[in-house]
Amino acid sequence: MTRWRETSVRTTSSTRLLVQRGLIVLLVVTALTFVALSRSQHEGMGNARARVLDGITPILSLMARPVEAWHQLSDSVTGVFTVQQDNRKLKAENDTLRHWQSVAMSLKAENESLRKLMQYQPVEGATYVSAKVTGHIGSAFSHQILINAGKNEGVSKYQAVVDAHGLIGRVMKTGEHSSRVLLLSDVNSRIPVVTAQSRERAILMGTSGEMMRLAFLSPQSKTKVGDVVVTTEDGGLLPPSIMVGKVFSIQDGTYLVKPLRPMTQPDFVRIVHYQTH
Repeated sequence: MTRWRETSVRTTSSTRLLVQRGLIVLLVVTALTFVALSRSQHEGMGNARARVLDGITPILSLMARPVEAWHQLSDSVTGVFTVQQDNRKLKAENDTLRHWQSVAMSLKAENESLRKLMQYQPVEGATYVSAKVTGHIGSAFSHQILINAGKNEGVSKYQAVVDAHGLIGRVMKTGEHSSRVLLLSDVNSRIPVVTAQSRERAILMGTSGEMMRLAFLSPQSKTKVGDVVVTTEDGGLLPPSIMVGKVFSIQDGTYLVKPLRPMTQPDFVRIVHYQTH
């Protein structure tokens, strides 16, 4: 029985080996046949190859779609990141340009203010200290400004302060490198003036408003609307002939004077050094 089984197993192995060798020979012959037909340009072989390609092409296209979609998605994501980076870069560049534009405009405005200020010479024989307005002190009744010049720059109490248009106030308090200026519009401001046309003396008083008021004019005053008002040396406080404003209205004996421009607008001022005689 055992011998029969061994013989059967050997027979099966031999048969399987023969089948495998036969398949190999068949595949080799088939391959050689296809090669021979391909070289011989056999029409049937060309048709078969074309049909195979026609059948495979849709499959290859279908298989390529996920790859193409992935490439498109990858390109889109890369494009989005690139656009975001470009936008951030452009925004930073725009912010920088806006900053320098603002600096340039500020410098231009300061240069224009200084140029106008240097051209205005209200008093012959006087010397000047230029200063920048660093702050405003304002309330219902108080109109004052702070400037960045003080005792170390030669500024003294009660000196006249002018801008490019005329007198705007007087120094009331000085520090080492700063001073406080009382504007003409302040309710506590009192300065001696004279009308340029009629040569009538008066006291210019602040009203804490846009207008100032002339006090102590005679009832027979010949002052008219539009007359220029300038400073006088009376009292030895101010240099003469500095422009203050113009008579704006006359009603019931009240003479209102409008300054040449609002008092709180100057960016730069000059303090007048003048020795009264």
